[in-house]
Amino acid sequence: MKRTIRELCSKCGSKNIGFNSILWQRFAFKDYKQGVLITKSNDLSLVQCNDCKEHFFNRKYKDAQRLDEAIKQSIKDQWTKYLKKILERQGINQKELGDSISMTPEQISRVKSGKEIPSHKTFLLIKILASSPEAFRAIHAPGDINEFEQLVDG
Repeated sequence: MKRTIRELCSKCGSKNIGFNSILWQRFAFKDYKQGVLITKSNDLSLVQCNDCKEHFFNRKYKDAQRLDEAIKQSIKDQWTKYLKKILERQGINQKELGDSISMTPEQISRVKSGKEIPSHKTFLLIKILASSPEAFRAIHAPGDINEFEQLVDG
């Protein structure tokens, strides 16, 4: 179905509106303060003002639902990539990782399969652990974990 644009931007009034891919753009999602980077979009394009970058969502084409699915898929893909990196580098299994980050292996598996979305704080923790071997050792070091939690809280 071919989509046509007959709108003015509701934010800036511009007529300079077009379809733009959402790939590699960030979108707000639940408690994800910095937004979620779309890493896979299945060619999803949204109507966007080319001047102020405001997006338009059309119910007829289910734009919001399609974007929501792209966001969830991106979180799942990134989670799986980070998880694999941690497990391989540390030589541990999902239960051992779960014990370290207060998650059950079942919760980790549900996130990995896309059935559950982790909180932003948990997602950042996994991202930090994947990016730094020292971070994983820090959560097992004796002493106060508050410094590490402050790092995750930003």
